[in-house]
Amino acid sequence: KVLPPVPLSGVLSGPFVLSGAWDKPLDWDLKIDAEGAPIRIQNTFLIDKLQLQIRVKDRRLEVPYLHGNVYGGTLSSQSSFGLSPANIAFRGQLALNNLDLSKLGGDLTPPREDLRGTLIGKLSLEGQWLAPETYRGDGAVSIIQGFLGQTTQFKAMGHLPLLKVEGLDVVTFEALSADFQVHDKKVHTQDLTLLGDSVDLSLRGTIGFDESLDMAMSIQYSDAVIQGARLTGGLAPLVVQQAEKYISERHVGGTVKAPVIEKTSTRQGER
Repeated sequence: KVLPPVPLSGVLSGPFVLSGAWDKPLDWDLKIDAEGAPIRIQNTFLIDKLQLQIRVKDRRLEVPYLHGNVYGGTLSSQSSFGLSPANIAFRGQLALNNLDLSKLGGDLTPPREDLRGTLIGKLSLEGQWLAPETYRGDGAVSIIQGFLGQTTQFKAMGHLPLLKVEGLDVVTFEALSADFQVHDKKVHTQDLTLLGDSVDLSLRGTIGFDESLDMAMSIQYSDAVIQGARLTGGLAPLVVQQAEKYISERHVGGTVKAPVIEKTSTRQGER
């Protein structure tokens, strides 16, 4: 085997043309046009209908076309592999468009039946298949009109001098966006943004392939809170404005499944 087994389950069918010695697959000249429905990846990610082309020639495997209907949206990809046992180099691009997270949530581990939103993302990646430390690439992701989760982490931010800011006892996050780079077995970002109904978060740092977190997180009141203070009038806008200057920056460690959030400093220092 040159490539590890691809974690697909389902049935693909279609015409193919093959020439070459049966016992020498590295020297094959192979063309396949196939489709199947449904197909699962890792027994989890469901592709309602998959269409792809595979070409093998001169010890290279090319997938010039891959398209699937996934969770109300689409998946498309192109990739190539060097079929050398000593160095399985690969290069590929992946695009996800308009995935409905309410349809995806039930297939996650653990399931997230409450997940909502529309996802758009892209990824370009290259490296050696069996050596994740060589992976290099970049991409972007965006989720809008969503329900990504809730937290009580920012409850104290609602209790200001002379003012109670509503909506901070439980913060709901509704949107996400980020550009990122991949190298050194980590995903690096300088602009991961989480938008909530009352708090917005900006994060920069890394997420490891092992799901470890090392990120700095800046916190600010959402536009809805700022607008609410203006509508309240009186001292409310000034109190919220001054309070925001002293909101702490936090460090996010731990793992994706069990993050650890620690206070680091305030934006204008503490007295």
